[in-house]
Amino acid sequence: MDTTKWKLDKTTVRLTYARTMISGVFFSGAVELDSPKEHKILIIGLGGGIINNYLSSMPNQKLDVTVVDIDPVMKEVATKWYDFKPSPLHRIVIEDGLVFVNQASDKGAVTHAFTYVCI
Repeated sequence: MDTTKWKLDKTTVRLTYARTMISGVFFSGAVELDSPKEHKILIIGLGGGIINNYLSSMPNQKLDVTVVDIDPVMKEVATKWYDFKPSPLHRIVIEDGLVFVNQASDKGAVTHAFTYVCI
């Protein structure tokens, strides 16, 4: 049985910690729910890819999701097992999260919501 061919449902989140982190993006007021505006989301640490997959799949949202992870194996796992598909609004950057944040700050980049995943 080749489980890599199973369809992943990105529209539901079953893990409590992931639900909490996702809801925090909206309850904080940083990102408006059902808004046509583009919001930039930065996630430090890919983990299992649940949070970025869900955010990038939300209907009626234009979320530009960037995930930064120091380990290139995590991107391979996300692609092979968790249906990660890069797009203009969804990407994984392999880099040290602190370095990425410092460089983005130096460039004046704006991020509407920031999440740190430590698993």
